[in-house]
Amino acid sequence: MVSLHLWKISLQPITDNYIVSILYIHTNMKVKNGFKYKKNGWTFPDYDTHFAYMLDKNIRKGGEPVYQEPVRRKSFQFVQHKGLALDIGANIGLWTRDMAKQFQRVIAFEPVADFRECLRENVDMSQVAIRDYALGNENTTIDMVITPDNTGHSHVNTD
Repeated sequence: MVSLHLWKISLQPITDNYIVSILYIHTNMKVKNGFKYKKNGWTFPDYDTHFAYMLDKNIRKGGEPVYQEPVRRKSFQFVQHKGLALDIGANIGLWTRDMAKQFQRVIAFEPVADFRECLRENVDMSQVAIRDYALGNENTTIDMVITPDNTGHSHVNTD
């Protein structure tokens, strides 16, 4: 478990768009040694095995090396205005990559440095801005549980 700062986000509606105002602190949290590996066109932290396994599983079924693609495709159908997307908890960019193809601009929030390094390698950053902090409903310090093997299960400790 590691400690990091969690900062409040407030969205202020302006017609169909939103202005995002955020208080934050930069977090350069490293979980392990910062090593990473590449597989199926993706970069992963060296301690994550889940995502590479799931991409391999999809390939074995005759699909592409994608993760949760049917859910993402269905989600995008409900979006009428594709100006700005917020990827909160972007991890290594499994959703961010497709968001960058669908939206004019993406802001990816990811407080874990190891995950951000992979995110930068996995996504065309021309339309993506990365924010290196977590978001929440108050300004506070929190503990983050990093789940080895499946970094997608990493979460804020609520105990």
